[in-house]
Amino acid sequence: MGYIDVNNLSYSLDDSTRIFSELSFSLDKERTGLVGENGVGKTTLLKILVKEISLSNGSLKIGENIAYLPQDFSLNTNKTVSEFLDEPDFKILKKFQLEDVDFNRNISELSGGEKMKIALVKILSSNPEFIILDEPTNNLDAESKEVIYQMIKDWKKGLLIVSHDRELLNLMDRIMELTPQGLKIYGGNFESYQYQKEVEKEALKRQFVSAKQKKEKAEKQAKKTEEKQQKRMKKGITDRQKIGMPKSMLNLMKDTAQATASRLTKTHQKTVASIAKKVEEIKKQISPENEIVIKLPKTYVPKNKMVIKAIGIDFAYGEKKILNDFNLEIYGPERLCLSGKNGSGKTTLAKLLIGQLVPQKGEIKIGVENVVYLDQDTTVLKGEETLLTNMVRLSGLTEGISKEMLVRFLFRGIDVNKKIEILSGGERIRAALACLLSGNKPPQLLILDEPTNNLDMEGIEKLESALNNYEGVLLVISHDKKFLENIGITKEIKL
Repeated sequence: MGYIDVNNLSYSLDDSTRIFSELSFSLDKERTGLVGENGVGKTTLLKILVKEISLSNGSLKIGENIAYLPQDFSLNTNKTVSEFLDEPDFKILKKFQLEDVDFNRNISELSGGEKMKIALVKILSSNPEFIILDEPTNNLDAESKEVIYQMIKDWKKGLLIVSHDRELLNLMDRIMELTPQGLKIYGGNFESYQYQKEVEKEALKRQFVSAKQKKEKAEKQAKKTEEKQQKRMKKGITDRQKIGMPKSMLNLMKDTAQATASRLTKTHQKTVASIAKKVEEIKKQISPENEIVIKLPKTYVPKNKMVIKAIGIDFAYGEKKILNDFNLEIYGPERLCLSGKNGSGKTTLAKLLIGQLVPQKGEIKIGVENVVYLDQDTTVLKGEETLLTNMVRLSGLTEGISKEMLVRFLFRGIDVNKKIEILSGGERIRAALACLLSGNKPPQLLILDEPTNNLDMEGIEKLESALNNYEGVLLVISHDKKFLENIGITKEIKL
């Protein structure tokens, strides 16, 4: 018996749409990461475990004193830090680097990272036996993330975390993967899970090839048997006609032969259908390839070419000073990240560099023809238009070439006719990159603002692959270390 025991759990929406079915697992004193594509039902499963949502079928047994922090938790309360925490453990405050926090400040005035840490202090002060966290590092700066990582390393009781943060998932003892086909558990951390998935995928590919070969063989055998039976039947009729067999007897024998042929055909069709079903079952289990391979020579920036020079920049919102005598030089073809605590001015600097904001003092020089800033909401795309319409509008390419380019960015078939507003976050960012990078005038400087926020693992992998084809200068605002490493960031600008 675990601390949480789930047996044949199923859940459906009010309109009978099945989210998942017959899930069985146990959670005890280990750190478990729950992964899966966006929309597969991870948050719904957490809410069932803490009894915020009733399960449709199955059974659920849980121990006492479970703490739960949802992804959309809100601390927009007028309570002060002191009122909210009541009597916090000072050791816990120190662990979260909050010993110097102003206890008279309203919670609503705190940054996102401070709110998350305050919420976790509250949870740990209740001495829970089991903790459930939904995307705890989303939108946090690097410093706040490190505090969360350390808390997880030190935690010795039960823990279940939903996350796309690969650094956090590498601290887990096991990974549970939720897919439309069900739930599977992998021992070890996220890197171990990835290795096991790769081994599984290669085995499935071999099974798929073998099953396809069997299907083709069965189809050929069915056709050969049918042709053989038809020849035999035709020859039999001809031979009997030569010896003057009565017409009634000929018709009877013809009907018998046709019945035999029909029975054999149905037997072979059943065999082929059974093998074809097996082929499709294996095909469904093979995850799609996330690699994008495309040449983007127009984005190339020569080595040591001056791309941006910011000299003595001052900028403030009212009396709140964001940048003071700030200087920056970027040369091609560098790949840089912009780091700093939440609220330090990263997005403000990005908007200054593209001219969306004007510095109160100083000068910004741009040395390339085209600079693009891609915000978290991908506002460059028109939501009510289709992907193909956006591609033609932004790229300047013909409809035919636009379709070809979208295929290279892994948008296939009916995907090109989907409206932007129904695409997932990962699809929207990939769509924006396809439209901007493959056009007649692609950017030589691309600035991305927290591009991996709220993306699932597959979306992040496709984004990394797309960016690794880009030959211009890349400036990224992100706290995702693994993502920055995978796209080849070599320089950090700290604010």
